[in-house]
Amino acid sequence: MVAHVVVTDTGLQRYQIKVVPETPMSDVRNQACTRSKFDPSNYGLKHNNKPVDLSRTFRQSGLSSGAKLELVVASKSPSAVAVALQLPDGTRHTDRFPSNTTLWLILRKFEASDTKNLNFTARSIADTAARSSGKILYEMPVLNVMNREFGTFVDLQKTLSQIGISSGSILLRLSYRQTETPLEVATAEIGQYFKEVEEAAQNTGATPSTETATPAEDGTITDQIAKVQEPGPQTPSSQTSSSVSGVAKPAETSVPDEGVAGPGQRMISVFSAPTSTVPRAAQQEFNDSDYEPSVADAKLHQSRLLNRTQNKRLLSDAEQEALQREKEAKKSSVVETRVKVRFPDQTTVQFPVNATETGATMLEFVRGLIVAGDQPFSLIYKDSKGQIHSVPDSSTVRLIKDLGFEGPTLVTFTWKDEAGEVARKWPILQQKYATQAKPVQVPEIPKAQGGGGGAAPKPKEKKAGSGKSTEEKLKGFLKGLSKK
Repeated sequence: MVAHVVVTDTGLQRYQIKVVPETPMSDVRNQACTRSKFDPSNYGLKHNNKPVDLSRTFRQSGLSSGAKLELVVASKSPSAVAVALQLPDGTRHTDRFPSNTTLWLILRKFEASDTKNLNFTARSIADTAARSSGKILYEMPVLNVMNREFGTFVDLQKTLSQIGISSGSILLRLSYRQTETPLEVATAEIGQYFKEVEEAAQNTGATPSTETATPAEDGTITDQIAKVQEPGPQTPSSQTSSSVSGVAKPAETSVPDEGVAGPGQRMISVFSAPTSTVPRAAQQEFNDSDYEPSVADAKLHQSRLLNRTQNKRLLSDAEQEALQREKEAKKSSVVETRVKVRFPDQTTVQFPVNATETGATMLEFVRGLIVAGDQPFSLIYKDSKGQIHSVPDSSTVRLIKDLGFEGPTLVTFTWKDEAGEVARKWPILQQKYATQAKPVQVPEIPKAQGGGGGAAPKPKEKKAGSGKSTEEKLKGFLKGLSKK
């Protein structure tokens, strides 16, 4: 009696597929995808929430007749498969290929990669029949994969994932079969079947990025939705939240241009310490609407959650090197930036630095600003990853290229343990600079009107007399039983 399995696709449609012990599970997947009009390379099978090895036969899979399988979406990122090609003479050639590589392309790659002049796909043999003496016939390569033969041009167009091999290692046994097709006719057929495949392989180098490069360039659907949903003009609620963040960081507000000549005639700006012990952020009037998410915030949050569920391809070595070169080029393009030094008494000094300045020149410049210039001190900063470092006293470490001072950077002045107590009690800045200090001008941002803005609407509350709750109905039912 012929066994069968039941496959349920993503649309909850059920298909009964007949199998024999030697039926490959990849054929079961292919039949289910054909009935559902799906691409088999994008789907896999699961049994009891466990993936089914498609490279095995029905007997080897351990499934019983009538087993219920699920057709699930497979990962779009191709995985690496270790392939060993065994020649008719017993020699083997090994390499790694993405699971979306065709069998024909594997043969072509082995031909091109080996130092020996191998020929797997363009072999010919003379026809020894008397009536057609001298005729050159094509010799077809035949691959045996787990007792399954692939010996036609259509079969050799299948990828590793389509024949059920998505990971691990596999052995391909190569043999040849004489055909009745003349060599020139077979060459034309090869050009018809495999021209597009070979051109794509030459452009991409047969790497896993062959199929995943296009989505990365165009962006996923959720990425496009997130871009469209980002509001242009700010809603009142978002304006209020931005005003809070702006007050919390007075150092980033508008400041006057440098007008004081510092050490080495470098123009600097000196800002006095805050006059109040209460931070400006704490003085901001509390507004409940600042904590209510707007509709745009909810949509953006939803799009980010969807993006996290998408499979993302890891960058190749070439792409990582390209990103590194791009970062280096970005650093090299920065000619000048601003550095703000905050001292222990909360006074700050802002000055420009160029691309040639090093850590030693910055320490020497700050030393010319303070009174106790002979005492040891450190300049602390945070890098782009949030890690804390100190500016090294080195004439070879550049601030922009090596330390990453690409934009406005805040540096904190701290005394070292070896510094004297007298130096810690003195006014830090020299008198000629301290007298030029100006308060930080924080612009007043108008309050948001209405406070509602784009806040998400609250659900309507059910009126008290609109109906009985489930608990009240249950109490009445139990009371009726007790009377009986």
